[in-house]
Amino acid sequence: MVNARKSAADILKMNTEIIEIDGSQGEGGGQIIRTALSLSVITGKPFRITGIRAGRRQTGLKEQHLTCVRACRTISDAVVEGDCVGSSTLTFVPGKTRPGEYHFDISTAGSTSLVLQCIYFPLALAPESSSVTITGGTHVLWSPSFDYLSSLWLPMLGKIGFRGELKIDRAGYFPAGGGKIRAVISPAGKMAGFDGQSRGELLGLSIFLGSSNLPATSRERMKRTLQRSLERHASQSTFQEGDLPSPGRNAFVTVHAVFEHTQACFTDVGERGKPSEDVAVTASNHFLAYMERNGALDEHMTDQILLPLALVPQGRSIYTTSSVSQHLLTNADIIRRFLDVSVEIEGGENCEGKITVNCR
Repeated sequence: MVNARKSAADILKMNTEIIEIDGSQGEGGGQIIRTALSLSVITGKPFRITGIRAGRRQTGLKEQHLTCVRACRTISDAVVEGDCVGSSTLTFVPGKTRPGEYHFDISTAGSTSLVLQCIYFPLALAPESSSVTITGGTHVLWSPSFDYLSSLWLPMLGKIGFRGELKIDRAGYFPAGGGKIRAVISPAGKMAGFDGQSRGELLGLSIFLGSSNLPATSRERMKRTLQRSLERHASQSTFQEGDLPSPGRNAFVTVHAVFEHTQACFTDVGERGKPSEDVAVTASNHFLAYMERNGALDEHMTDQILLPLALVPQGRSIYTTSSVSQHLLTNADIIRRFLDVSVEIEGGENCEGKITVNCR
């Protein structure tokens, strides 16, 4: 039986316009792939990426990246080549975005948050709502936790005009994974640029202490540690605790800071051999380091808000950051490859900075 579906190479012969990306540029990680995938589906522009994660200890695509690739392929009926573990080259030719009901399983403790962020904006720009379920890691190192998304990322998107809901059914930690999150992604409303140049005064800290399959004493130790390290802000701090169902066992902390004009979030999650007290210390230290600087947005939100701001039609956004990261610089470069947008970044790497986004 002959397969009538054309290969990516066949399609590209009919359309020579393809964006070539060096996967080793800048921070050289999975973010390059995720941003390229999102914008390819949104714009309809195919891309080829080579040298995927060339500078990393384990080069090429990992299961988490493949889930992003396959998720974007599914929602846009794309033609893909190179989508296998360890592949250093990927060609992606998108079709038309299809809103609907989707379930994606990472099958490891890979980040459910990163997969959601990859498909969120293509689905948000579709004419109908979508329902998405993702299983994998919900609180893992080197990625935004579910709590970061629900308490900070989603509300920040709401300021721009993106609408949605997030829920967690199970927490997933390294190495077991098995967490489950659900999202309803509504069509974007009227979109507007963002002004985030000033924090204003700190109004309060909302601190969440979470754990799964651990004695309550682990949360108690984290709370006592945070009360000591954040003593200066004791009158502004409120604590909540939660015992989340999970196939694994771990603890995590979320420090959500609310200011007059903006918000910021600082998290940490446990790992084998790391005492609960150290989880609390890491999260509080991130907050205290942020407070020593003047930028409005924390380092991670600075990067994560850039893509949605670049999608605002004829929008202009200006915001400041506590730290210019290599992630931000690399993300800006990939965005410029797909969109007719000006992204100006003032400030050196790891220094305070100012970002201006002009969409033409």
